[in-house]
Amino acid sequence: MIELDYAFLADYAAIQESKLTAVGASFTRMVVREMPSQVMLSVAGRVRVSTDIDELNLAIRATAPHQSYQLDGTLRISDLKDLPEYGEGKRGAVFALQFSLPLMEFGTYVIEVDILETEGVDRVLKFEAVSL
Repeated sequence: MIELDYAFLADYAAIQESKLTAVGASFTRMVVREMPSQVMLSVAGRVRVSTDIDELNLAIRATAPHQSYQLDGTLRISDLKDLPEYGEGKRGAVFALQFSLPLMEFGTYVIEVDILETEGVDRVLKFEAVSL
């Protein structure tokens, strides 16, 4: 069993000592000085998985007003130490993905968090790119 506990956008997110650190988290609006532009962005969150699962595949899709991008990665749960037990044979694993996203125009950008082993997209996050 695999469940996405939560996911959010952040200016910066990283994992240190099995803890998630985020700066500028959970935004829905990004002020941009000029277009086109390139921004650093993070998607972070936590998944709950059965103790018999050692890895899962995570896809992050970014859809701009007229473009799409996809990042794929594998979250290797067996490599993480001291994962919290949730009981009922589940444990939690945090993730943080940093990437550069080209912004070609103002408007709504949609970020999909998709655990490929589950049905459908697990979370849809959006932000609006607006002028200064």
